[in-house]
Parts: sequence; structure tokens; C-alpha cells
Amino acid sequence: MRRPVRVVLIGLGKIARDQHCGALLRNPDFELVCAVDPQVASTQNLPVFPSIEALFSSKIEFDAAAVCTPPQIRKDICEKLFSNGCAVLLEKPPASDLATARSIGTAARKSGSVLFAAWHSRFSPHIDAARDWVRANKVLSGSIEWRENVEEWHPGQTWLWQAGGLGVFDPGINALSILTEIFPADWQVRNAKVSVPLNAVAPDAADFCLHADDITVSASFEFHQREDEIWRIQLVAANGETLELSEGGASLKLRDGAPNILNVNEYDGVYRRFSDLIRANQTDYDLAPMEIAENALLMGLSSNSSE
Repeated sequence: MRRPVRVVLIGLGKIARDQHCGALLRNPDFELVCAVDPQVASTQNLPVFPSIEALFSSKIEFDAAAVCTPPQIRKDICEKLFSNGCAVLLEKPPASDLATARSIGTAARKSGSVLFAAWHSRFSPHIDAARDWVRANKVLSGSIEWRENVEEWHPGQTWLWQAGGLGVFDPGINALSILTEIFPADWQVRNAKVSVPLNAVAPDAADFCLHADDITVSASFEFHQREDEIWRIQLVAANGETLELSEGGASLKLRDGAPNILNVNEYDGVYRRFSDLIRANQTDYDLAPMEIAENALLMGLSSNSSE
């Protein structure tokens, strides 16, 4: 019988508490041994250290880490974990910018460490069916609407509005991770516009278009949708067939049919994939969603500065 992979959670914010802890406890391949967070105290069941250095000094043995900190501080954390021979899962987005994300990937390769960019929306239940539909149809156009309430999903998270926090692209990148998974293409960003709140660096709304060959997909992200939140991708084929993925991928509707809604925990799939990667000593580090998000963000900010 294989010994469970011993995991440390780096960062105990909302996403770690709401998703990672439960997924780890449900998966017998893993054992959650401790956590690192300077603002959280230890509990009877889980030791919590204030820093990576304190964790290393504790002599607690671990094999892997799930990094759930704000993206701006991950490079140094990852390099220390790699030097300790640790497999690393990165909550999305993997870093604050594409150059840093690539640097983390390079460090993982040099150390021979397993690295997993955990795009959790790619583990929603209808991804395989949507990918099959795209392969079977000639897609002409599409649209993405990702509108949610920042106060519900990111309460008090000021890092989101700071440099490297991505703002509305933090949730919007989930849509981009789905699109690039079901429809991999050389997506080019055009006509990007963003809205940046006062005293913030990152935007709270964004509109742009994605082009690949003769296909155009419009995208609209918004961070203040207090009611009737929308997480939807629609694609239209040349033969009139349509696909609609909504509820972040939990609902699939084809043409005029009824929506097929499945209640599946994405993070259970995330950790099954992480377990497979660790056992096979492989890396899964796709940065395509990050490339699109950064291009749209920079183009939108540039457009604002030129007006």
C-alpha cells in the first residue's frame, strides 16, 4: 500500500479553506500535515507556521505543497520549495505576471520538481463533452460573459487591486482556462478596454475580443454583479449548432435542448490530477490562459492611457 503524499498548504485564505482543505481530506492519496500563514494560528488538528523558514526549521516532513497565497509573492516561495525537493501545485493564477510564471516554470525544470498550474475550472464536469463538440463542429463565433460579485468571492482581499493582482481577470481567467482547454488555438487579443477603480491598479471590468483564424469570440468580465451572477461561454457553429457552458462549466446546453447540470467538485479533480502527476513525476504547467489575460490587461491599460 502506497504511503499518502504529505502536503502543506501555503496560505490559508478563503480558497484554501473553502476548497483545498476539503479536497485534500477527501482524497486518500494525500495527507494534510500542516500549513503556512502569518495571520492564522495553529489549531489542535493542524499546525500552522508563520513562514516557510519556520516550516523548514520545524523538521516536519512533507512531499508536496499547494500554494494558495496572493500571486505577487509566489516566486520566492516556489524556489524555496523546489530546493527542498517538493512537488508544487499553484492555485490560479500561477503568478502575478507571465514573466514570473515562466521563471517559476524554469526553476521547476532545473530542480526536477513536479509543477502543476491548477486551472480548477478545467475540472468542471462538461469539459470533455464541450471539447468533443468543438472538434465535431466548425466554430464561427462565440461569447464569454463572466460577471460576479467581488464582495462575495473576494471579501477584504486588497491584493486583488494592487499591481499583479489582476483585478477582474482573476475570476475571468477561469473562463479563459476553459476556452483554451476545449478550443486550443492561437488566440489573439484585440480591442481591449478596461475600467480601473479609483485608488486601484487592477481593473474591475474588461471587454475585449479574441481572434483565431476566422473565428471571433467576444469577452466581457465584470466584478460588481450583485445579483444573477453569470459565468457563461457560448459558441456558434457554421451548421447552426450552438453550445452553452454556464455556471462555470457545471451546466451544458446544446442547441435548443435543456441544460444538463452536474454538481461536481472541481477541486476533487484537481487533486486527482496532482496525485497522478506526482506518481508519474510529471509537470502540467500550461500558461495559455495567463498569456491571454495579460495581453488583454496590458492592451486595455494602454488604451486608457492614450485616451
